[in-house]
Amino acid sequence: MQILKWILLITILICGALPASAIHTLEPYGPGASYLEIQAQRRSHGAESDSLRGWSVELKPGWGISSSLSTYLEVGLISTDRYDGGLDFVTLGILRNIFDRSMRGDLIAEIQARGEGLRRNIRSVGYELNSDSEQWGLYMRDLWSWQGDGEDLAGDVIVGRSRLLTEGIWMQMSPTVQLLVEATQENLSGFDTMNNGTRDTAWSIGYNRNLTENVVLLMEARRSSGPADEKVWDYGFGLMMNW
Repeated sequence: MQILKWILLITILICGALPASAIHTLEPYGPGASYLEIQAQRRSHGAESDSLRGWSVELKPGWGISSSLSTYLEVGLISTDRYDGGLDFVTLGILRNIFDRSMRGDLIAEIQARGEGLRRNIRSVGYELNSDSEQWGLYMRDLWSWQGDGEDLAGDVIVGRSRLLTEGIWMQMSPTVQLLVEATQENLSGFDTMNNGTRDTAWSIGYNRNLTENVVLLMEARRSSGPADEKVWDYGFGLMMNW
């Protein structure tokens, strides 16, 4: 286990990990307005087109409604290397803990508006399962989404479906440092303007460090396949605050 920990630490240093959308497991928030997450990202580094490369900032405040029910709002801004961009997406989500024993299970529901003019609407439901010990843990997140993709000849809306499956492991390196390794895969079906099947497979490594009792530094590097199967990197960092 010690050898594996050092391998992961060396890997994150080699990657230069100033991560993208920071990876961490989900947990209900404290009562009231008690959570804030801020992230900055360098997106699609290595892509040939400067319309794909760019920078983004995401802001995510959260509110605890009860001990097992929370809600959150997520807003993203983007600026490409062509200096296009603006408001990228707005998401409203609900997180509900359904059991917390030897394993923890949470349900997720989201509605999202994104794209130009926020005219694209995406509805998502899913769950996350966690099995944790004091030094390490495993987790899986399964998110199903639906969105309109034009109309058929009869004028009915074509509804595309996607499934984003995430599997990860975290390890406690010290009282203040946690390392995470995560694999994600997205599959599409029912779309008219996008290729169905497996669209993207990615590997991420994250470094989370407690700066204070209520503030965590989040860092991540993510390797994925861009258009035309070109390999791209996302790098980012952020802060997660609870009070």
